[in-house]
Amino acid sequence: MEYDKRLADKYDDALVEELSNYVFNENTKCKNAELMYPNDYGIFLDFLNKKVSTDEFIEYMDNDWYASCKECYFYDSHKTDNETYTGYWSWLAAAILKMMAINNAACRFIPSDLIYS
Repeated sequence: MEYDKRLADKYDDALVEELSNYVFNENTKCKNAELMYPNDYGIFLDFLNKKVSTDEFIEYMDNDWYASCKECYFYDSHKTDNETYTGYWSWLAAAILKMMAINNAACRFIPSDLIYS
């Protein structure tokens, strides 16, 4: 898959840079230390930077992540009649666990069957 690295540069966000470095197998220090949405994604970056333990991250995912998504399009979509519900998955959390080679974390919002198989 070909990917234009300039796309990651366009967003000027610390988490996007970390993910981009992983995708491109680069071991560079992120130029941007700020998140565009720290309240929503701070825990993900802190986990990547080992400021939060795996247990703390999984606890957040189990107990607080879904509630933090009240403004998201998918929140409570299982209650609608328009058949948009596909499950409540945090693909970002799954990607980060995969990046960190953590293969024994269990959480109801992480598609573990896909990342650990």
